[in-house]
Amino acid sequence: VTYLTPLQEWSIYSLQCWAKALDGINGHQLAAEKRLKSHDEQLMLIISVVGRYSMQRYCDH
Repeated sequence: VTYLTPLQEWSIYSLQCWAKALDGINGHQLAAEKRLKSHDEQLMLIISVVGRYSMQRYCDH
Protein backbone atom coordinates (compact mmCIF):
# COMPACT_ATOMS: atom_id res chain seq x y z
CA VAL A 1 0.00 0.00 0.00
CA THR A 2 1.40 3.38 -1.03
CA TYR A 3 0.40 6.47 0.89
CA LEU A 4 0.64 9.90 -0.68
CA THR A 5 1.57 13.06 1.15
CA PRO A 6 -0.87 15.97 0.95
CA LEU A 7 1.52 17.70 -1.47
CA GLN A 8 1.58 14.64 -3.74
CA GLU A 9 -2.22 14.40 -3.63
CA TRP A 10 -2.52 18.10 -4.50
CA SER A 11 -0.01 17.69 -7.34
CA ILE A 12 -1.97 14.80 -8.84
CA TYR A 13 -5.24 16.72 -8.49
CA SER A 14 -3.65 19.79 -10.07
CA LEU A 15 -2.33 17.75 -13.02
CA GLN A 16 -5.76 16.18 -13.52
CA CYS A 17 -7.35 19.65 -13.60
CA TRP A 18 -4.82 20.85 -16.17
CA ALA A 19 -5.40 17.74 -18.27
CA LYS A 20 -9.17 18.33 -18.25
CA ALA A 21 -8.71 22.00 -19.14
CA LEU A 22 -6.34 21.20 -22.02
CA ASP A 23 -8.66 18.46 -23.24
CA GLY A 24 -11.52 20.96 -23.29
CA ILE A 25 -9.44 23.49 -25.22
CA ASN A 26 -8.43 20.79 -27.71
CA GLY A 27 -12.07 19.80 -28.14
CA HIS A 28 -13.04 23.40 -28.90
CA GLN A 29 -10.21 23.70 -31.42
CA LEU A 30 -11.32 20.53 -33.21
CA ALA A 31 -14.91 21.77 -33.33
CA ALA A 32 -13.74 25.12 -34.71
CA GLU A 33 -11.65 23.38 -37.38
CA LYS A 34 -14.67 21.30 -38.42
CA ARG A 35 -16.81 24.44 -38.65
CA LEU A 36 -14.16 26.19 -40.75
CA LYS A 37 -13.89 23.20 -43.05
CA SER A 38 -17.67 23.12 -43.38
CA HIS A 39 -17.75 26.85 -44.19
CA ASP A 40 -15.00 26.38 -46.79
CA GLU A 41 -17.00 23.61 -48.45
CA GLN A 42 -20.13 25.78 -48.46
CA LEU A 43 -18.22 28.69 -49.98
CA MET A 44 -16.74 26.47 -52.69
CA LEU A 45 -20.24 25.30 -53.60
CA ILE A 46 -21.61 28.86 -53.64
CA ILE A 47 -18.69 30.14 -55.73
CA SER A 48 -19.08 27.36 -58.29
CA VAL A 49 -22.85 27.90 -58.60
CA VAL A 50 -22.51 31.70 -58.87
CA GLY A 51 -19.69 31.27 -61.39
CA ARG A 52 -21.79 29.01 -63.59
CA TYR A 53 -24.76 31.36 -63.35
CA SER A 54 -22.59 34.35 -64.31
CA MET A 55 -21.08 32.52 -67.29
CA GLN A 56 -24.51 31.38 -68.43
CA ARG A 57 -25.81 34.96 -68.37
CA TYR A 58 -22.70 36.17 -70.22
CA CYS A 59 -23.10 33.52 -72.95
CA ASP A 60 -26.81 34.32 -73.38
CA HIS A 61 -26.04 37.90 -74.53
